[in-house]
Amino acid sequence: MVLLTILIKFTRIGKAMRATAQDMHMAQLVGVDVNQVISVTFIIGSALAAVGGVLICSYMGQINYYIGFIAGIKAFVAAVLGGIGSIPGAVLGSFVLGWTESLGTGYISSDYEDAFAFIILILILLIKPDGILGRSQRQKV
Repeated sequence: MVLLTILIKFTRIGKAMRATAQDMHMAQLVGVDVNQVISVTFIIGSALAAVGGVLICSYMGQINYYIGFIAGIKAFVAAVLGGIGSIPGAVLGSFVLGWTESLGTGYISSDYEDAFAFIILILILLIKPDGILGRSQRQKV
């Protein structure tokens, strides 16, 4: 998390990523190679997904086509819970989700372990749609 935050906030490619995400055409006008930025972003995302896949498979002890489905849904819930676009928020959201699932399975029932993620997703979207550390943003017209 720290390395990714440093990469995005303090490096030249990170500045280009933020500029491209904010307004692709304006970033192109000021000299950012948008295609290269998109390629680097996909490479970083794919590498992080590969590390996550190896960790999931080593934890489960098996490999199949559907092994990452529930993990992907829980990662999405953690990102929404923490705030989309906030790396520390996603980490905080994953901790909150993990604690909730652990306490829920311990005190209520282990049959509903995956249901707790959906309950949290519904509650956070109803109460605070921007997430814990997310900021509301204006829409471009």
